[in-house]
Amino acid sequence: MPADLLETVISLYDPAVPDTIPRLDDIRETLDYDKATDKHGQDFFDHSGALEESLPQWIRETQAKYHD
Repeated sequence: MPADLLETVISLYDPAVPDTIPRLDDIRETLDYDKATDKHGQDFFDHSGALEESLPQWIRETQAKYHD
């Protein structure tokens, strides 16, 4: 995922609506299962689903660590 997209997602994420991931469609477009170094599941769809499931928690942790 490009750094600028990641920064935007982290800054737009609202913990008040924890299951809403900003720019999720843009994130999906950047996924490349073949290039992933930490593959989850047997294919792109499993990998994408696992990422979407874990992303909100990761974003919250990252916001707490690096953002105001």
